[in-house]
Amino acid sequence: MTVMASPTMTSAQPLVWTPESFSPSSATLRASGWPAAAERDPVIADAQAQLPGLRPCGFHSPYEAAAWAVLSQRIRIVQAARLRDDLVRHHGEAGAFPAPQALRKLELELPGRKSEYLQAVADAALEGGLDAAALRSVNPDQAIRTVQEIKGLGPFAAELVVIRGATAPSTPPPWSPRLGDPSAPGPSSTYAPSRNNAPQRSAVEAVAADHPMVRRACPVR
Repeated sequence: MTVMASPTMTSAQPLVWTPESFSPSSATLRASGWPAAAERDPVIADAQAQLPGLRPCGFHSPYEAAAWAVLSQRIRIVQAARLRDDLVRHHGEAGAFPAPQALRKLELELPGRKSEYLQAVADAALEGGLDAAALRSVNPDQAIRTVQEIKGLGPFAAELVVIRGATAPSTPPPWSPRLGDPSAPGPSSTYAPSRNNAPQRSAVEAVAADHPMVRRACPVR
């Protein structure tokens, strides 16, 4: 879900989420430039050739990305998916994840402090702190710092919310500095993404980091 809010990050007006206002934040961004990224980047060209129709996807909203970040902390992905499915089944509406005003009222028995953190996420969403347009309107570093103010969300979770929740297309992924540095840990190689990939930079580098040519640290340009 997306939420109608002030375009500034300072708005703290109470917000009401309804099924009628549902609109995936990724649907507000054009992906027409994604095929052209293959013309500038051989890794992306190969990925698109192997997977026709490939398009990096985001969460429905920063709110759902933040909720997933909490659910998936310190447990296996399959367990987190089961927790999310249970929330949708028992507390959602029309197959959608529970709206913030519903989530914050639930008394859930979840591992660790997940219930507490989910309530904090719901409160932040209702206060406008997880508005997709507002997060995209500011510098990515500022947006990430803003999300980190929510209880339970650290740097990695905040990056997930901004990059895949708000679908900020030009935000470099957290591993971006390692691309092009063969001595760095993690996804790295002599491959360096084209700096002309904006506004698809986050999508390009996310796909490239998982590509076999990059993982094998093979030069591709």
